[in-house]
Amino acid sequence: MTPGRAGRLAWALWLLAFGLLAAGVAIAAPALHAASEELAFSLVFGAVGALLFGPVGAFLAARLPRNPIGWLLVGYGVVMAFFWFAFAYVGELFDLAIYSPGVLPGADWVAFAFAVVWHPGYGLVFLLLLLFPHGRVPSPGWRPVAWAGAAFYAVLALCAVVSPAVTTPPSTTSTRRCSG
Repeated sequence: MTPGRAGRLAWALWLLAFGLLAAGVAIAAPALHAASEELAFSLVFGAVGALLFGPVGAFLAARLPRNPIGWLLVGYGVVMAFFWFAFAYVGELFDLAIYSPGVLPGADWVAFAFAVVWHPGYGLVFLLLLLFPHGRVPSPGWRPVAWAGAAFYAVLALCAVVSPAVTTPPSTTSTRRCSG
């Protein structure tokens, strides 16, 4: 990939993250006042992750497209923005039933995607810590650790895909949560 294309892709991913975050805030705005301290902290953490890691990652990926650090950061920003959007969109934000089930189209799909995506999101952080700052493992002995960590988070995501808690329609369960 040419550096120009890499830069455009990196900034497009950041714009996607910013759009998801803005949409999530807009959807959640009616109930933000009733958030518990714990949930408010989680949402602020997610917003900060999207707002800080995303543009820094896009900048690094545009300047150094072969270094994975920028791509990991922008990927984490997208996951954190999706975290915000999914919690707001699914309608169970703050356990207040802002929207009754089925009001927003595709809420089941958004909940399903979130249950699958948050595992690789932690995998991005794991790889970021392992590869920082040069984009390579510290020594060849660390390669199995990197592969094992990546495989671990991939398996968690695959388990979430087939988990009955994730794939059972909400009409047959008493409650639906947006986590794996």
